Amino acid sequence: MTDAEITAALTSILSLAGILVLLRLYRDYSVDRFRQDLFALRDEMFDFAASGGVEFRHPAYGMLRLTMNGFVRWADRLNLLQIVLFLLVSPREDLRTEDGFQAAWTRSLLQLDGAGQARMNEYRDRMHRILVKYLLFRSPALVATIVVPAAAYVMGVTLTNFALRVLKNRWFDGVDAVALEYGDAPSVPEAMSSSGHSALA
Repeated sequence: MTDAEITAALTSILSLAGILVLLRLYRDYSVDRFRQDLFALRDEMFDFAASGGVEFRHPAYGMLRLTMNGFVRWADRLNLLQIVLFLLVSPREDLRTEDGFQAAWTRSLLQLDGAGQARMNEYRDRMHRILVKYLLFRSPALVATIVVPAAAYVMGVTLTNFALRVLKNRWFDGVDAVALEYGDAPSVPEAMSSSGHSALA
């Protein structure tokens, strides 16, 4: 091998190693961020209970706190593929039994007033948003192939609709008028075709 080939091979190996290190660091950061977000949400729920919003021994508080703790402990092994496989393998009727989470959660909320139920449901919804964001952004490959294109598409649609609303009466009228004039005038092929027919006539 020549010196140039050896240098290229070493550069490729070092680049690959660097990418692998960055991927590892990114995944570790994602796990730490997920746990930190859950800790912050759990602390907020604790403050709500401490202020008298719900009793610490209330079933709804206990269920949600233990669920958050479970996600914190499971975070390093939790990924989108596991969730998808679980939903595909587990029959939907098995997830909706009387002993299922949703049924127990609904029963526990019945012991709270309307404001308490709304607040605890809000905490659960925020927990789910944190979970979904973590599942989507933990994998760099998923971010590159799905999240970024989807975000670009949504942003493109949003900007297009915004432009249509803003420019509809200020800019499109003039552009449409110019296009109308061009559309009414004969094109070069049409003009040549017309002159050819007239010459033959």
